Amino acid sequence: MSDYKLDKNDLYCPMIHNGLQIRTLPNGKLQLNNCCLMPTGQFETDLSDNLWNESGFRPMIELNKKNEWSEHCNNCKSVEQAGHVSMRQGMFSAWGKEERLSGPRRIDFTFNVSCNIACRICGPTCSTYWQKHLKENNISFPETPKNKTGQEAIDILKALDLSHLKSITFCGGETLLGNDYWEVCEYLATLPHAKESLMVSFQTNGTQSIPEKRYELLEKFYLVKLHVSLDGIEERFNYQRWPAEWNQVTNNLFNIRDNAPSNVMFLLEETISIFNLAYIGELADWKQKYFNTNREGDLIDHTHHTAFGPYHIRGCTEEYVEFSKKSKNTDMIPADWQENPELIRKMLDQIRKFDSLRNQKFEESLPKVAEFYKRYL
Repeated sequence: MSDYKLDKNDLYCPMIHNGLQIRTLPNGKLQLNNCCLMPTGQFETDLSDNLWNESGFRPMIELNKKNEWSEHCNNCKSVEQAGHVSMRQGMFSAWGKEERLSGPRRIDFTFNVSCNIACRICGPTCSTYWQKHLKENNISFPETPKNKTGQEAIDILKALDLSHLKSITFCGGETLLGNDYWEVCEYLATLPHAKESLMVSFQTNGTQSIPEKRYELLEKFYLVKLHVSLDGIEERFNYQRWPAEWNQVTNNLFNIRDNAPSNVMFLLEETISIFNLAYIGELADWKQKYFNTNREGDLIDHTHHTAFGPYHIRGCTEEYVEFSKKSKNTDMIPADWQENPELIRKMLDQIRKFDSLRNQKFEESLPKVAEFYKRYL
């Protein structure tokens, strides 16, 4: 934990200076970003020894040095303006203020998008189940990256100086499926500082357990953190995270908490969209009551970030915005928001289409939200 205090007007971002997001692309190239919350990749490159020193990183670094927000950073900007803790602030608490190092402090790595569910806010580029769902219903979608093997992912990591690495987050897909992410863990466990200071995180939808045979491997790291994607509770969870089931997921999380090695910790990641803006607070209340700490008493973190794509909160109606402002929930509506009828109609068409395909009903699962769209429904 850093002792350096971040002034409220200081926009320094540890991820811009020492973070690295890597995604594989359909054309075989790598898409690089400073941070996983940026909506689009900054640039593409081939695997090379110059991966960390690519000139494409410089513009954002220089802008941050001037203490200015980048257009790519609206996620953290809106979360902070709403009074929540952003990823930028959370990473600052962990790292403090540093100049750019010879290699990344944190890597967010997507090389395999195998997944067993099709979340509303996700899509085929991040889920093989989404791909299957669309193919079965004769719905076309853009070309998606071919999953890489664990060894191919290891080759990418070997092109980087990992001596400063404190955190690596596996982004899926569902990262607890299959063996590839575990194979990369076997490689990371050989790093000299793995047990002393390396945290390995898995982004997970909560449906998968951790096999007992992996416990010994997990104990080779300083910390292991499960970033559990939960955007609501009960029926509101089931609607958004189809076809996952709330009770199965929570029972699975309780089982991991009670049986996995004691260095396994948790983070609840709540993605805010039009589906759950009206219900902010429900997940926090559930966490406080049932899942506030691991069995060692360590507090379970809970973060918020806004969704990309058609269900972004820019798709709110005037009624939804007024409710958000008047409710006890902190307002996360962008300052320059304006109701956009065309955007809303397209969004509702998408909702109706997938309600039909999944035998779901927006108005029944999310009645409070549906009320705000009565003028359009």
